[in-house]
Amino acid sequence: MENQIIITNTPEIRLSDSFFEFNIEESNINIDMRSLFLSDTYSEDAWVSITPILKSDWCSISQLTHWLRNDNLKEYINIVNNEFFNSCKLTQLKHAPKNQWLKADWLDNGETPLILTRRGRHNSGTWLHKELFMEFITSLRADYRRALHKTVMHLIKTAETMKVSRVSTKTLFHPLTDAIKDIYIPAQSENSAKWAFKLLLDLANLKALGMTSQAYKKANGLTDGKISIRDYMTASELNAIEDAEKHIHGLIVYAEITDYHKLKEKLGGVLF
Repeated sequence: MENQIIITNTPEIRLSDSFFEFNIEESNINIDMRSLFLSDTYSEDAWVSITPILKSDWCSISQLTHWLRNDNLKEYINIVNNEFFNSCKLTQLKHAPKNQWLKADWLDNGETPLILTRRGRHNSGTWLHKELFMEFITSLRADYRRALHKTVMHLIKTAETMKVSRVSTKTLFHPLTDAIKDIYIPAQSENSAKWAFKLLLDLANLKALGMTSQAYKKANGLTDGKISIRDYMTASELNAIEDAEKHIHGLIVYAEITDYHKLKEKLGGVLF
């Protein structure tokens, strides 16, 4: 029943988002988006806070320890845990965590980063990796189980699309850079050549975002001058940047346009 999940953060997801929060019957549930975005392409390192679920009346268990008493579940956790430890494919294993991993004598490795607790004022509680969360939700009422499953998988697919888009913009950036260096700059005066990269990259930003990178940072409260705005974009913004850079690359390489004002005109007359 799709209307059971009320999304509380209506803006598009950005690569910089730390958490995705949604609501079920006044229970605010978080998914850790930062771990999901930091994970490798095609990985599914989604983390879900189960503390609000344990406190709800639509969950058949009230404490994690009650859930972990099942011997069959312990066997399953060991299988998944060994898989992640042996391949070292879990983001949580690559970066020293500030969290408390679950430790138990029945775990082959003695502990597992797939179940962890976080302490502090914000986002404290028990978190499960997606591989175990999908097993955990079998303890929920069927309609909520289906709604949660669909939400988590939707976010994983969305994150994957954005990670691929981010990689794509990095890849496409190099041909445009080469075109500016090898074709555009040699046709400029000495003074114009100094500003060529900034002007043309901001031309792409203007075409895609309607503003320069500096204006984008200001509009989004990004104070660090060294960061890449592409790590803070939505999927649609990344796609727009990709299209703009393809367009400029084509105009320089194939249309052989090396005049800045003609490039602006071909891009739709974007102005500073």
